[in-house]
Order: sequence, then structure tokens, then C-alpha cells
Amino acid sequence: MLHRFPSGHPRWTNAADIDLLPRDVVLIGSAIGQVEEKYLDVDMLILEGIAIVNELILTGESTPNGR
Repeated sequence: MLHRFPSGHPRWTNAADIDLLPRDVVLIGSAIGQVEEKYLDVDMLILEGIAIVNELILTGESTPNGR
């Protein structure tokens, strides 16, 4: 499940990845601390957690990297 904390709104809302806007804070997973496999085609800053990042378009590397 994807939750977003829209800029200017004081609460979490359920959202689809196409609903994300610049400056939204996003929580990926059903609950804090729960791991869920989710693929997002977005440009984002990861504040906390672990991600596998496919940088093929940016760097030409064909192997995804852990971050």
C-alpha cells in the first residue's frame, strides 16, 4: 500500500503512484516496519529504509543496486 502526506495537508492519505506530486512525503508499505515489495517509477529522495534502485537509464548499469 502507498500512503502520501501531501504538502499542506495534516494527515496521511491512500494514493496511487500516479497521484504523487512534488514535495509529497510517501510511506510505502501497509504499516510502519512492515516490508512490502512495491515497484515505483518515480524520482524520489529516500529518507529512511532500504531500496533496490535500477539506474539503467541514468548510468547505463544493467544490474540494480541496493541503497
